[in-house]
Amino acid sequence: MNTAKIKDSLPNMNIVYYKSISSTQKKAREIIKQDTPDDTLIITDNQTNGIGTHGRTWHSSNNNNVEMTLILYPNCNMQRIETLTIDIAKCIVATIWEMYEIKLDIKEPNDIVLNSRKLGGILTEAITYKNTVKTLLIGIGLNINQVEFRGRDKRYCNISEKGN
Repeated sequence: MNTAKIKDSLPNMNIVYYKSISSTQKKAREIIKQDTPDDTLIITDNQTNGIGTHGRTWHSSNNNNVEMTLILYPNCNMQRIETLTIDIAKCIVATIWEMYEIKLDIKEPNDIVLNSRKLGGILTEAITYKNTVKTLLIGIGLNINQVEFRGRDKRYCNISEKGN
C-alpha cells in the first residue's frame, strides 16, 4: 500500500497503517480509549479477522482489498447520523462511477453491489451518551482484487468483474 500517497492526499487526517491486523474496526475500538485524534483513518493491507454486520466475518486476502476504519468525534444529536451509512454508500458508488465508470448499486442498508453480487460494505458503529453521538467508527471494506471467497461463495465479487 502506498501510504505516502494516501497521507499526501489526506494531509489533515491522522493515518494509522498496519501491514496486517485482525480488524481495523477492532483496532479502532481499542485506540479510541487512548485519546486518538479526530479524523483518524486506520488502514491495512491485510485483515485476518474483519468484521461484517451482525457479527459476521469479513473475509479478505492480503493486499487485495480496501480495508479501513475512520474514527470521528462528531458530538452531535443521533438524528444527524440516521442516514449516514446510506450516504456513505452513495458517495462510494458515485466516486467509483466518476473515477472508473463502473456502475455499482446499493443494497440497503450497507452493501455495495456489482452485478447483483456483494462487492463491499460499510459498518457504522456509534458510541453515544444519552442522545449525543460521541464517537463514530466507520468501517469500509471493498473487494478490489479478491478472487477466493469463503467456500467459493457466489454472493461476492470483486471490482474486476465489472463486465460479467
